[in-house]
Amino acid sequence: MNKFLVLLRKDFFSYFLEWKAILALVMLIITMFFGFYITDAINEKLQDRDIGVDVYEKLENEFGSLNIFIPFILSIIFLPLVILILSYNSISEHRQNNNIRYYLLRVSRIEFLLSKILSVFFLLFFILGVFFLITNIVLVFKFDSSFNFSGFFHPWLYLSIYSLGLASFYTFLSSFLKSSALSLVLGFGGFLFLIFAWSIDLISWLSIFSHVNIGFAESSNKFLSYFKLIIYSFTFFLLSWFNIERSDL
Repeated sequence: MNKFLVLLRKDFFSYFLEWKAILALVMLIITMFFGFYITDAINEKLQDRDIGVDVYEKLENEFGSLNIFIPFILSIIFLPLVILILSYNSISEHRQNNNIRYYLLRVSRIEFLLSKILSVFFLLFFILGVFFLITNIVLVFKFDSSFNFSGFFHPWLYLSIYSLGLASFYTFLSSFLKSSALSLVLGFGGFLFLIFAWSIDLISWLSIFSHVNIGFAESSNKFLSYFKLIIYSFTFFLLSWFNIERSDL
């Protein structure tokens, strides 16, 4: 366990020494400000229209305001690309550099996989926390309102678990190849697969987009939505483990 924690800490902090984490944070900050711009445009369009009050009440109950909801939706769209950049060579890089066996002499293959997936999860957990904290603070000063804890914790936790599923999916793809360049190509192919599989009933369950539910005000629906993302994450973790168990590393 101690060796696993050492590896997890190493993988986690290694992202802060690379350009990937900075790019992820920049993309999310751009998403935040782009979300504010879209929200202002939507509010202007809706001022002259008869929109039911219940629509805004549902948004406020779930996210705090439309200014949180729009960045939340944009994050669902852009996070697959952010995590693709973070995870596309999580396994293949070690196979390409011929140092994967060095790690596997010290930790099990399950622990090695867990470290790769959880390090991305904890990184996004931290970045998303900063992202929604900044967003809510901006809203406090922009509208002179109080800090909305619902608009902070719910999108933060949901997108973090969503990120866990994406990290598991891209790690699974990375386990097939020994080349980082080819893994990047496969990763983009996987991203396109997530989009197209979403619309095909027979294989829609393979796309994480099929398990995303943004309209869950009831606690039971909320729990089910979280649970489906966790099952998705666990499924691709198992597939990754099965793949490296049978591979000649």
